[in-house]
Amino acid sequence: MGTLNKKFRSDMVVLMEPRISGSRAASIIRSLGFEEPIVEETVGFSGGIWVLWNNHSVSVNLVEKSSQFVMMQISIHDRPHFLFMAIYASPRIKKRLELWEDLRRLQSVFNEPWLLAGDWNKIISAGEKKGGAPVDINRCKAFESVLEECNLINLGGSGPIYTWKGPKFAHLDRVYKRLDRAVANAQWRTTFDEATVQVIPRTFSDHNPLLLSLWNDSKWNTNVFGIISTKKSSILRRLAGIQRALERGHNWHLELLERNLRTELESILDMEEQLWYHKARAIWIRDGDRNTKFYHTTAITRRRRNSMRALKNDASI
Repeated sequence: MGTLNKKFRSDMVVLMEPRISGSRAASIIRSLGFEEPIVEETVGFSGGIWVLWNNHSVSVNLVEKSSQFVMMQISIHDRPHFLFMAIYASPRIKKRLELWEDLRRLQSVFNEPWLLAGDWNKIISAGEKKGGAPVDINRCKAFESVLEECNLINLGGSGPIYTWKGPKFAHLDRVYKRLDRAVANAQWRTTFDEATVQVIPRTFSDHNPLLLSLWNDSKWNTNVFGIISTKKSSILRRLAGIQRALERGHNWHLELLERNLRTELESILDMEEQLWYHKARAIWIRDGDRNTKFYHTTAITRRRRNSMRALKNDASI
């Protein structure tokens, strides 16, 4: 945690399942260098939410908290204020249903930009799980239905697809899932239209951290565009060469390399999609009229859902 904070210099940090409470928790929070905490205590050996920040960069007012969320009103300098809910959804289905009811209740009360992020302990589709038992599609649809009912848009993210690494049991594949995500309502998405979500590599936890950036740096955008384009071209050239070689005969080393390059390409395409979206948004603001807000929000909502990057058949590696 300390290493990540030094690297990214975050204005606010949220920790899920610290499994520490009382005086020891207070001591660790001080050692991390944050002035202010909101702590939802660990119950037994599970749960717990820590929200940490410094007053000079962020103003935070607690709205409501429970064992599964901490909801706050956030102000950062002269930027528009918004509601932020740090989520830790229970792994127990019946308990998690209480969180769904809280979301419905709060959505009906507040009419402000609203961001929610954290560990939802649930996936939206079969593509968000690898290994283990078959996905229960009905449960996925139930989760997606809650988000849609509350008018919440999935913000996606660049980096690894799966954000949680499960245990490895004998003779079975390890389970991976996308349990961590950020979602927001249309007001938040249009207010912070440059915001991006990045999935950071795991270190000591079985979850990948999420890095949420509210504003984009245009110089970074330009530089990264060039890097991404070069990297994508290189991967595509290597894939073409590997596939020509495989047409001449089986080679397990080349098949493994092809699989790894495809995974790397998927990450590159995610990043490219985010950057093209921001560039298109800038053109829209420059050339559009005042009646495009509804269409812009709709495009944001469906951008990832309707995208098709590749066609895959049963013979694909």
